[in-house]
Amino acid sequence: MKIRIGFVSNSSSSSFCIRKDKITAKQLDDLMSHSDHPNCGEDDIWSIYEEGNYIHCSVFLDNFDLVEYAIEELDIKEEDIKRCFS
Repeated sequence: MKIRIGFVSNSSSSSFCIRKDKITAKQLDDLMSHSDHPNCGEDDIWSIYEEGNYIHCSVFLDNFDLVEYAIEELDIKEEDIKRCFS
């Protein structure tokens, strides 16, 4: 039998990117200011940065579903979001 001693985390990390030419300036602004959303807590804020033709979004704790927010509230097409998991 194995015994694990120490900190065990059940948190996850996830990320996705969106081509800049697939979203409007308003959608980008709303995405960048997602932390103002009432359902986004202080620990739920995503790291979002622009690189080349893409917007990269990543988080270690994904309690605030930024993908769902992007699709349902910002009307970004799901097929324009490339999901990556680590």
